[in-house]
Amino acid sequence: MVEVKSAHLYRLVYLSQSLQWDILPVYLLKAIWLMTMMKLRELGIYEIVEEDLALCEFVDVSKHPVQELVRKGIELIQYS
Repeated sequence: MVEVKSAHLYRLVYLSQSLQWDILPVYLLKAIWLMTMMKLRELGIYEIVEEDLALCEFVDVSKHPVQELVRKGIELIQYS
């Protein structure tokens, strides 16, 4: 079980555990926010598009722009 310190990310963690993906959306979004390119590659930025995390954006209580963040992460990797 993943320990969650932020109440806002609890639903995202629950959703990521139920999606049966090889990627972890919560940690991927944190890596995008921090712009750590090595971590983005390790967490699977090449395997997703922004529509894959649309449900995460819907479930997020604080309404972070998840799809926009994923797009920025993809562009960061693409143009670097």
